[in-house]
Amino acid sequence: MKLPDVKVSAGDAAGTQSDFQIKASGVGKIGPVQEVNFAVWSTVGGQDDLVWYGSSQDSNGVWNTTAHINQHKSIGTYIVDVYARLAGGIDKYIGTTTFNVEAAKANVSTSSYNTTTGGFLVTVSGVSSKSGVSKVLVPVWCASNQSDLIWYEAEKQSNGTYTVSIDPGKHGNHVGMYQIHTYIVGGNAVMNFADLTTQIVNVANYYEIMGTTTTTVAQMVRYYQKSGITYPTAELSKGGAGTIDTFCQMYYDEAAAEGVRAEVAFCQAMKETGWLKFGGQVSISQYNFSGLGATDDGASGASFPDVRTGIRAQIQHLKAYASKASLNNTCVDPRFDKVTRNTAPFVQWLGTKENPKGYGWATSANYGASIVTMIDVLKTK
Repeated sequence: MKLPDVKVSAGDAAGTQSDFQIKASGVGKIGPVQEVNFAVWSTVGGQDDLVWYGSSQDSNGVWNTTAHINQHKSIGTYIVDVYARLAGGIDKYIGTTTFNVEAAKANVSTSSYNTTTGGFLVTVSGVSSKSGVSKVLVPVWCASNQSDLIWYEAEKQSNGTYTVSIDPGKHGNHVGMYQIHTYIVGGNAVMNFADLTTQIVNVANYYEIMGTTTTTVAQMVRYYQKSGITYPTAELSKGGAGTIDTFCQMYYDEAAAEGVRAEVAFCQAMKETGWLKFGGQVSISQYNFSGLGATDDGASGASFPDVRTGIRAQIQHLKAYASKASLNNTCVDPRFDKVTRNTAPFVQWLGTKENPKGYGWATSANYGASIVTMIDVLKTK
């Protein structure tokens, strides 16, 4: 037996791909019909977005319903199956049709790369969506496991493009290839992938504070000895560091405990103390090797009970600037909580004049750069 000729159609009701009007005509040819239901789903993901729509019959005997795309949220081909309920509650399949929801389109690009901060601008242009545009989303990440993934919402500009500024500081100051994807959320609530690009963030000339130490205790000892300054044995032996070898070993060990590079802390200490001569606001008996708390208004700074504690406080303060990670040792840095964390991941940014956000350890010009120069010399010893 052949089913009667039932015609099923689906059309974009307003041309916005938000609502599709579905019709079934000739249904009465199969006999008395109590109701007609339409099963609608997209081919993306199987039937995970299947919705059953009831319908009503008009004066011409045509059964009508409207499929709302915001209840499915998929692009591509949609399938419509029609079932008539006959007398006795029997459902009979009587026809099918399809319709299509087009993907929104866009192009994404980067520009305005800042060689100092690594920041850049993402521009999404050529945005086209039949249902209109609700949002333009830009997920960005650098880490291979996407641990630094951030979803940005781009802002529409007067020329019709959408832009968002990317700050590597929000992505753990990671360097390397940044992945930039673009998704368009239409007026019909469908979100679809539109385009992708990449951006190299290369601040290789910047010296990271956190990481594995790249010098040795012996190099630190030789570097100090080459300065021509006599080690202050009498003063520092009272604090537990009677020799330069012991002093350098403490720097190496304390830096390793917090994941800070020992060469950074050691060279900073030599800069701050004038190769352990002191003579400024801070006295050697304070065991404060980095000027912690010694401000431009003449404050003498913090004091510590011994050499190791003073070194530990300095390294913890460096970690506060360079990372958001928790301390591994008990905090002895009295100013740890006063630091805005992770604002100076690079030695060069320890100076407020060179820090892109104005944070930093010291206000003197090229403070961090001078320490990097010392590090370069240290590694040759």
